[in-house]
Amino acid sequence: MRLRTALAVSIPASILLGFSPPSAYDVVSGLSQIGPRPDGSPAQARAVALLQDAMRRAGLRDVR
Repeated sequence: MRLRTALAVSIPASILLGFSPPSAYDVVSGLSQIGPRPDGSPAQARAVALLQDAMRRAGLRDVR
């Protein structure tokens, strides 16, 4: 009796839908361009927006 092994591969939705998530380098580079991000500052709001966008592009849902 011969057994067959199947390899299950999970393909991220972002790839299936034709877009790719940003690399970690892109995210860190974006955050470093924003500069210091003290609590309540406009820079902190930009950093939050950048991170939320990166997570959504990676296929996460209900990111707040």
